[in-house]
Parts: sequence; C-alpha cells; structure tokens
Amino acid sequence: MHQNVLLPIRRAEHRNDLVIGVCMHAPIRHLAYRADTLFPAASIIKLAIALSIHALSVKQRAIADYHVHIDSSDAHCGSGTLTKRVGASYTVNQLIWHLLAQSDNTAQNALVRTLPSLEIQSFINQKLHLHNTRYVPLPETTSSHYSTTTPEDAVALINAINKLQQHNDVVTHTIRDALSRCAQEQLALTTAHTTLLKHGALPTVQHYVFSCYANGHTHTIAILARSTHGALHVTARTAVLALTKEIITHISDA
Repeated sequence: MHQNVLLPIRRAEHRNDLVIGVCMHAPIRHLAYRADTLFPAASIIKLAIALSIHALSVKQRAIADYHVHIDSSDAHCGSGTLTKRVGASYTVNQLIWHLLAQSDNTAQNALVRTLPSLEIQSFINQKLHLHNTRYVPLPETTSSHYSTTTPEDAVALINAINKLQQHNDVVTHTIRDALSRCAQEQLALTTAHTTLLKHGALPTVQHYVFSCYANGHTHTIAILARSTHGALHVTARTAVLALTKEIITHISDA
C-alpha cells in the first residue's frame, strides 16, 4: 500500500513544484511521508483553539454560556461575518460555531483575547504536544510569521478531537455540531465515508485534515502542501485534491 500511495505523491510534487507531507494513522497501518516537515498551519489552529476551550470547560462548566463582546481589535485582524458585528455579544458556544463552521478569524481573535490564553496555550503544548503551533497574534503584536504545524501533529490534533465523543458536555456538542456542519458544507470525497474536519488555505499552502472510516477502522489523515515557487496555483490545488481522493481510494481498497 505504501508504494501505491507514495508514487502519486511524488508525481504530484514533480508536476506542480510542490512539497507535500502526508501522515496517516490507523489501528493497523501507518503512513508517513515528510510527516515531520513544518508547513504553514493556516486554519488548523482553529481546531486546537476549540479543543483547548473544551479542556477549560471541564474545569469551568459555565464557560460555554460566557458572553464575549466583539472588539474593534478582533475585527481589525479578523475575517468573516463577525467583522461587521463590532460591539455585539456572543456566547463562547456561538463563537466556537463561527470559528469552525465559518472559519471566522474574528471569532478566533475574540476567544483568544477573552479566555485565559496562557492556559489554552499550555494545554496545546502539554496535552497535544503541538509545540510548533501558536496563535495568530492580536493587532498590537502582529507578525508576518504564520502558525506552523507538521502532518504528524495535525493527525494528533484530529485524534484528540475524536476523543471528544467520550464526553457529553455542552461545549463538546457545540464543537462536534460545528465540525459536522463544516463537513457537510465542504468537499464530498466519494470513495469512502469521510468526515472532512477542516479545509483551509493560505496563499502558499493547501491542507486537508480529516477522519475517514473504511474497512472497519477509523483513519486519521493529514495532507499538507506548500509551493516551492510562490502562491499555490489552481492546478496545484487540484493536484492536492486528486491526491486526497487517491489516498482514500487506496484505504478503501486495502
């Protein structure tokens, strides 16, 4: 199986001037190709924020209903529908939904600004071992450096999110509901029953991070790509998408 998957990865890299990293974890098989290579993380950070808020809610049960006001600083470096809602108030639950289902950076900024971010960061570092992932900074400390992660760490994050199924608190349900909505609105991979947890992009990266159920097992997969020459053009994005489908096909046929 490994050779069947590695060949299309290398073909995609050669044809599109890409650097691709793949990590797949399943109970009976693993795949690692540049799995420890750093890639811009883009919106993968939002999954870590949602998961860390869940960890906080275990200790602070009222956190789900805590109200957060959208500040102008949140919208200044933000994106999404909440940029036009400065001054409005939302619960943490509602912001998580915007964060995941709409990939809203304004919601992200508001949550990081309002909640005890040091505790959240500690959770990401110590529990998820995502030492190379950091928050997008607020306006006064804005840097040109993006958050980064590896395919291996992205898979670890998805595995941690999957473990939320063991819990029943309200924040967990909000996170899972938002992820489900995101999956419905995103790409349909037709070769297997697939839940696409996150699909985000920067000008130089395309990444697919998802869980796939096939042959009686749940597979967690991360495919990250960056262009070796500037922006990731349309044909390169198409190549990464085709590669994603091909890997799913190999999993289903194995």
